[in-house]
This record gives sequence, C-alpha cells and structure tokens, in this order.
Amino acid sequence: GCLFAAGGSAGSLALIDTALGPSLKAMLPGHYAELTAMTFHRSLVLVSAGADGWIHHYNLQTNTLMVRYLCSPPPTPAQVTGLVSAQTLPLAMSLDGAGGLRLLDLRRHRKMANALCCQGPGGADAPGEGAESEVAGVGR
Repeated sequence: GCLFAAGGSAGSLALIDTALGPSLKAMLPGHYAELTAMTFHRSLVLVSAGADGWIHHYNLQTNTLMVRYLCSPPPTPAQVTGLVSAQTLPLAMSLDGAGGLRLLDLRRHRKMANALCCQGPGGADAPGEGAESEVAGVGR
C-alpha cells in the first residue's frame, strides 16, 4: 500500500494514507512513551516499539491493535532500538539497547526466540578480529 506511519514523542501513532494526497487514515492506540522503531509487514501488519519496552502488532485492514507484549522482563525493560520485518515470511526481528535480539512471529503474534549479542574477545577493533557478534544465549 500507500500508507505512511508516524510516531510521536508521547507515544502517539498515526497512519497516513498517501494514495490521493496525504490524509490522516487513523490514530492507533499508541505507547506509554515515545516510539523508537516501526516496521511494516506487507500491507497487513504494522509492528511498533516504544521506549516503554512494549512491542505492538496492528492489523492495518481494521486499524486495530492485535497484541502487545513486553520486549524484555520488568522492572526495567530494555528499549527497542531497531525493528525489521521480512516481506515474504511473517517474521520480524527486534534489537534492544542491551543487545537482546528477538525473533517475532507475525502470524501467531508472539516472540519466537531471543538471543543476547555481545562483542567477541578482544573487541571489534582487535587485529585479526572481525566485527561479528557472538550469540551468548538463546531462549524462548
């Protein structure tokens, strides 16, 4: 589609229809803090993440919130800094500020797996070392 999503510093989320010129399509239930990342899965699903630590899945055909869950456990969930979705499979991936990488199932609307990324021994700048991350732990 012809949709554009914009998030506000107070957690608001607007869908803008750009087909015939910019017009507000809907205001979606937002987050408790500023939006930090968003991604579209085809024209069906919008996934957003906020500084509040929550991830939301929205149905773009009905403009409704389908599910929301914490990215990481309280008391201080890590803020999601990036989201990306596959266009051929119903999958998305999130990365938080603490190095937590999560695989998200957009069909069943849940977290599938998580991993912790950390710097390899000697750091990325050490001679002979690449900038690859190592998986320190994987869970469900």
